[in-house]
Amino acid sequence: MAFSMGRLLLAVVAITLWSHAGRADGPVRYGTYYEDSGTNFSCSGLFCRLNLAQTPSDQILMIKSVNCFVKSSQPLRSLQIAVTPTLGGLSSRNRYLPFNANLPGDGYYYYNVQQEVLFLIGASRFPFAAFDTTASASGFLKCTIAGELMNP
Repeated sequence: MAFSMGRLLLAVVAITLWSHAGRADGPVRYGTYYEDSGTNFSCSGLFCRLNLAQTPSDQILMIKSVNCFVKSSQPLRSLQIAVTPTLGGLSSRNRYLPFNANLPGDGYYYYNVQQEVLFLIGASRFPFAAFDTTASASGFLKCTIAGELMNP
């Protein structure tokens, strides 16, 4: 019986970790401060997208800082923070972020971007980060946005 309970506990922990893979526990809110993070570990092809949490329905968000780390097997063409009215939808507005690559001996391109921005996002919108590459690539994208919540 103890062996079965141990296996059950291990399965529950594994399922919990898998279901939260790539996502933090959700946005951090303290007063007017807002922060959200996520990771897409399965980037492949010419485009990689990281959907972040939907903004609160009763407030607008002024993103003030974006931090992204990218690992890609091909050079990036662009890196952006964007917003859409529907989860997974096309960008309605965006901000392109400047970047410089580092190519160490393992053949991957590494990018670390810390950028101050002013990017206003409406209530109940879906922010996302995305990059596209010069050729089909594999890699990952990890980003954090931070800003201030305001009443509309």
